[in-house]
Amino acid sequence: MLRKSLCALLVLFLPGFAMLGQNRHAIDSLKLTISESNPDTNKIKSLVHLAGQYYDVEQDSSLYFLNKALVLARELNKPKFKALVLMKLGSNFCFKGEYLKSLEYLDLAENIIGEFPDKLILAEIYSIKSIVFISINRFQMALQFANEALKIFTELEYNEKLSFVYTIFSNIYKELGDMQQSIAFTKKAHNIVINGNDSIAIASSLNNLGASYHDIGNSDSAYAYIRQAVYINLKHNLDKRLLAISYMNLASFKLEDGEIDSANYYMEKADMLFQATDYIYEYDMMRELKAKIFVAKNKIKEAIDIYESIINSPGELENLQVKVNACKALSDIALSAGKATEAYDFYKKYKLFDDSLKQQSNTSFLTFMEMELDYEKKQSRLELENKEVKIKSQRKNFFLTTLSGLILFLLIIVYFVHRMQKAKAQSLRLEKQGVEKELEHKNREMAANVMSLIKKNEILKGISKKMLEVEKSAVRVETKKAIHTLSREIQESRDVELWKEFDVRFKQVHSSFYSNLIEQFPDLSPNEQKICAFLRMNMSTKDISDITGLDPQTIDNTRSRIRKKFNIDGKTNLVKFLSNF
Repeated sequence: MLRKSLCALLVLFLPGFAMLGQNRHAIDSLKLTISESNPDTNKIKSLVHLAGQYYDVEQDSSLYFLNKALVLARELNKPKFKALVLMKLGSNFCFKGEYLKSLEYLDLAENIIGEFPDKLILAEIYSIKSIVFISINRFQMALQFANEALKIFTELEYNEKLSFVYTIFSNIYKELGDMQQSIAFTKKAHNIVINGNDSIAIASSLNNLGASYHDIGNSDSAYAYIRQAVYINLKHNLDKRLLAISYMNLASFKLEDGEIDSANYYMEKADMLFQATDYIYEYDMMRELKAKIFVAKNKIKEAIDIYESIINSPGELENLQVKVNACKALSDIALSAGKATEAYDFYKKYKLFDDSLKQQSNTSFLTFMEMELDYEKKQSRLELENKEVKIKSQRKNFFLTTLSGLILFLLIIVYFVHRMQKAKAQSLRLEKQGVEKELEHKNREMAANVMSLIKKNEILKGISKKMLEVEKSAVRVETKKAIHTLSREIQESRDVELWKEFDVRFKQVHSSFYSNLIEQFPDLSPNEQKICAFLRMNMSTKDISDITGLDPQTIDNTRSRIRKKFNIDGKTNLVKFLSNF
């Protein structure tokens, strides 16, 4: 059977298991959510939560919902959720006292976590294993797993779980008879809990402190801590079961101290609370204590009725010890009353239950001896595997060292190649910058030349205009005709010469412009090509008109035709488009 304080904390601290068994509304709500939800990880979580509601109320229901969660986790191929559910199944069987089953599920969970590491679940597995080994009096194994859990929870800085593990250590050292260490760990657990906001955990921790101090005979401290637990329970209206345990502890302490009326007072309070809840785990222990109080008050008939009801209750492993105690008590009562036959009958029942308990204990002992031998074999196998892994690791390290050297050599080669390429790229960049600067210089020269051509054109235009004025004032027909002919020759010469000069200079700077343009747009006319060249120089319609002598409207019409042939709309900048050729 789990020790009482450890059992209470198992319910409080294991993930997903809240002390809400009496909250039927919460259970109904969860069932509705599960029935309406799709098969996904949220449904697994809801099933686990629902199992927690039944954890120490209806174990069969709790196991049913956990098994449904396990099936769903397997169907969805969610290894970590599968490990989580297996861990909780291990916890359930530990609570029921079926320790072999508990370890089977915990080992399965640990194997899965080995493939998909999750430190929190692994630490929780170690915690429950420690509780199992406490329960079968294998305290060194319990210490080993508790230490493993402690390392992980310390690394994760998970204070709530640290408090749980310290409580486990407290119970181990209590069973080993080292009460100084036991109380030290109980205080460590309490110091962590007291800094949190969980009133239930604080009250439970105070209960544990009270029990520990009573074990060493310090009644004043024991009563002080238990009464603090009662005060917190009443103030915050906490779980009725926890308050009942506090009252039961007070009743037990008072009975041992000979304060019968006080023991009876607290027992009645505990009895009322247990009857108002669904919890049955501690109920037989409470009835046994109640019978002892009746014996102390010399109410033998009432005590006999309770003991007989304990004996006649359905037989489960966790109740056998209480039944043994009840039979022994009834035998002693009958013997004290001089009823030898009745005393003998109860003694036979006592021996029957006691032999049954010893037989189960011996069977469990032999089973666990075999299990311990299996563990030792497993450890030996693991050591051999570790040696093989070590040899493979050394070979792997040699290979990795050689490979690292080769990679380093390749990296050095790559580095130098990269440096050479970088230097080459730098050289090309500088060369490109030089070409771009030269092109920019030529463009500036060409722009200056264009301006010069425009001015020259304006001068020739002015001369032609003046000659036309002279023509008008001339008297003789021959003179007029000569002046008109000269004016036309100047105009024609101006248009041809200016274009030739511009064309030569343009081709020097943009040698591939025409070829690239004609390659993509072969249907451009010579005049349109000229206009494209002028536009490439970002010249305005007026400037083009001054050089070519074309009317500005004609130039604009030509620009529109060019746009159509280029298949570009009015939003596209024509000058920018031509700069790509």
